[in-house]
Amino acid sequence: MTRYHNHELRLERTLHHLQDLEAEDRRWREGHPYNIAYEPDPQTGEKFIRVEVLEQPPASIRLIIGDCVHNLSSALDNLAYALAEAYSGSPLPAQVA
Repeated sequence: MTRYHNHELRLERTLHHLQDLEAEDRRWREGHPYNIAYEPDPQTGEKFIRVEVLEQPPASIRLIIGDCVHNLSSALDNLAYALAEAYSGSPLPAQVA
């Protein structure tokens, strides 16, 4: 069995959340929750894209994104701690940790 460091475990968990996010996003978009219209500007000829949101994304999407950000932040904290331990060559004293 491979030994993982805490930051690797956090990143692995983030990948699971990203898979959940993709599935949740796909379910939301399958309901065609928005309209897209392309409108040319008669003066410049530039095209404008107008998006009308018909149904807001579900709250679960926001929660999954929050979990991803939290796990990434924790992974950075765990990595910084592991690097400090590696640099010092021993576990960090409680007051430093």
